[in-house]
Amino acid sequence: MHLIVAYAATHRHPDALTHLHLPQLQKALHLLQAQTTTDCEEHSPWLAHEAAHARALGWAEQGPWPWAAFATASTAQTQQAWISPCHWQIGMDQVMMHPAEQLGLTTAQAQSIIDSLQPLLSEDGLQVHQHSPLLWHAQGDMLQGIQSASLERMAGSHVKPWLTPESLPASLRRLQSEAQMLLYHHPVNDERAARGLPPVNALWFHGAGLPQAAPGQAQTRFEDALHLAVLDDHPQSWAQAWQALDQGALAAFVTHLESGGNGQLSLCSETRCQTWQRAQPRPWWQRLRRPAVPTPAQVLKGLLTA
Repeated sequence: MHLIVAYAATHRHPDALTHLHLPQLQKALHLLQAQTTTDCEEHSPWLAHEAAHARALGWAEQGPWPWAAFATASTAQTQQAWISPCHWQIGMDQVMMHPAEQLGLTTAQAQSIIDSLQPLLSEDGLQVHQHSPLLWHAQGDMLQGIQSASLERMAGSHVKPWLTPESLPASLRRLQSEAQMLLYHHPVNDERAARGLPPVNALWFHGAGLPQAAPGQAQTRFEDALHLAVLDDHPQSWAQAWQALDQGALAAFVTHLESGGNGQLSLCSETRCQTWQRAQPRPWWQRLRRPAVPTPAQVLKGLLTA
């Protein structure tokens, strides 16, 4: 089993680490040995946990990776991608993308927008179906060549550096612009404005590629339960979510190790991933010289130094 924990530490709430009580993680650290540490470059188009997940699945070290095809279990040999509705905050000199999860978009609202966009999408040969309100599964030759940043990477980021011919083909940038014009007076946005909610005023293409085999899928458990809590302004929400994860997924992982199973644990911040592996039996004199096992707080703080 390879357990990957996204947002195990976060640059949004660094001070929350001090007061975390994670007894199951502490047990796991006693049973494991530190292996590799992998950092994402400052301008990486994905986050550390996304790269760790791709490696665990057996995919190439460098993306983009076909997350849309993977999540939908599609085997169709056609180009596929996610289309995500989003809100761009437009300023004098720059445009910033808000975290999509904060839109609070409903299934009905998302479907209404998709239905309105269908003439544009069909004209470009795209088939689009709602997988969730924030993830629309698109298929079509037009999606070839997408190298854009992941949706999570874009949360709170400036859009302009990622809207380049290298990251998004001209045909898709044109579709983006046409969709923005249609969204400007969309009834969904009128309804949202009346409720004081930000409009859906842009689309983001990501997670693109043809379906790929994922030989490591059966052995991999990817935990993103901390993602929504990271976006909360209150660090207590993230700490509480971590403690629940500790009593759930981490406790099951420890039980697996204590029953003799092999295991890997990857803890990720936005920029760094550290992996531990099941410690191999050693002679008693070597066990006497084993370095002190770090505390969860020490381990998690180490993920924020990248």
